[in-house]
Order: sequence, then C-alpha cells, then structure tokens
Amino acid sequence: MLYIHPETGKPLSSSSAFTLNGVKYPATWLTSLSTDQAAAMGFTVYDPPAEDPAVTLANWRDNAVISKAQFCLRANAAGLLTDDEMVLSASGGWPTAFADAFASLPVIISEAQAKAVWAAVAEVYRNDPVLNAVATAKGIAPETLDSIFGWTGQQQ
Repeated sequence: MLYIHPETGKPLSSSSAFTLNGVKYPATWLTSLSTDQAAAMGFTVYDPPAEDPAVTLANWRDNAVISKAQFCLRANAAGLLTDDEMVLSASGGWPTAFADAFASLPVIISEAQAKAVWAAVAEVYRNDPVLNAVATAKGIAPETLDSIFGWTGQQQ
C-alpha cells in the first residue's frame, strides 16, 4: 500500500514515520488504519495492482545476468556440464555439450563466431538467443535455465 501525504504530496509507505498538521506519527502507524480512515485524514491511498506473474518472469529474464564462472558452476550443478566441460567452458573453451547442440541449430551466427564470443564474455545473459537455442536443442527446460540464473519465483 502506498500513501500520498496530503500536505507534501510525497509518497509514504505504510512503514514510514510522518508529520501531519504538526503531529508526529511513528513508523508503521499507517498500518493500523483502514484505507477509509487514511483517506479521512487526507491521504490518497494507492494499492498498486499485482503484476501478472508471466510479465514478472519475462521482465526478470530480460535483465538476468550472471558471471560466466557462476553460469558454469551452476550448469555443472544442474547436470548440464560435466566437471571437465565446466572447467573448459569457464576458461573460454567450447565444450562438447555446446558443440553437439550448436551443430543441430539453424544458423544464428557461425560456430566460429559463437566460440569467439564465448571465449571473450565475462557475463552470460539469460535471454541470449544463442544460449536459448542451444538449451532448446539440448532439451533443457526454460525453468532449468531460470534456476541457473537465480530465479526463485519471488523476484519483483
């Protein structure tokens, strides 16, 4: 719940201390009021609508990024890379797991270009088109990639 202060016009959270008409109110005081009581005091009460979970997930995927090292460690823990592939890919090498999947993909970029990019990157993006194409070719569920990138279902 968000409250717009009647004198200042600034937003307050329900856990904010505030002064109104010269009276100081402690933090969390607004939580003891109903919306009608807060409105009667002059507050504009705003209850933002909940975001569609699919939109929340899509927005999170658009912004999710982890280091290459984190990606390799987590992909290994998820069983997607062997120990040897994890070490190879963390140092910029192109593991067999990538090569096998890449060979079956329509051309997004050449395999040589993909290898060069992988060797140089420090971070891996959840919505990278090559990563998602390789994951699809390997039968890796989107939810598995989400967990590798740290999705808990509670991000906002």
